[in-house]
Amino acid sequence: MFEFSQLIIERNQRPILDIPNLTLATDKLTVILGKNGSGKTTLMQCLARQLHPSKGCIRFKEKPLLGFSQRQLAQEIAFLPQSLSEAAGLTIRELVQLGRFPWHGTWGRWRQKDHDIVTQSLKQVGLSHYENQLVEEASGGEKQRAWIAMLLAQQSPVLLLDEPTSALDISHQYELLSLLQKLNRETGQGIIIILHDVNLAARYADRILAIDEGRCVFHGTVDDFMKKEQLESLYNIPMTLINHPENNTKVALAC
Repeated sequence: MFEFSQLIIERNQRPILDIPNLTLATDKLTVILGKNGSGKTTLMQCLARQLHPSKGCIRFKEKPLLGFSQRQLAQEIAFLPQSLSEAAGLTIRELVQLGRFPWHGTWGRWRQKDHDIVTQSLKQVGLSHYENQLVEEASGGEKQRAWIAMLLAQQSPVLLLDEPTSALDISHQYELLSLLQKLNRETGQGIIIILHDVNLAARYADRILAIDEGRCVFHGTVDDFMKKEQLESLYNIPMTLINHPENNTKVALAC
């Protein structure tokens, strides 16, 4: 699990993230929600050790996050940022193969297991038939799924994804969240993901962490989060909740 202790991130000597104490499970599917500019990506970058705390610390598996070597960290935590590289000149399969780098380095010998993991990762995101296509020739959604396949090929116990559904149509959004939920249920991989869609989060998340102005304002179950007062306080707009017509969940609507 991730354990936060008096975590503060400052910019221009002003706190932009202030989380006194928080524990995030790394065996659940947790969704981070909040308005634009609330601090979601800053928090995710801290978890991925892309940002270092100005004060306080983050512990992972009871060890300071800063105590892991870069290779050790990549074997434990796979991170998909919001802004992705172009990967010019690489085929989709070659991009996905980069996910195996933490396990054998630049000159390490590839084994059949590595090839099988890459093939399975491509299959999981529906890109098996496009593996020889250049990444730059793929559609926005195909590129996004290729990067996610690379993340899956890394086979780290914890996956961090910053808005992975942003370039996907509604069908692929639900397919991706279904895949991540299935991975969590079947392999125990912990998944922490930033989303903007409250209803998508409510359908698939085990836990929700809500951030507002750099502070944690909610951390708990979906049922506890999907309350009118909670949603209105977070998003500052009138909201209403209705029962989903086909399952025992709530659907949030802006009034």
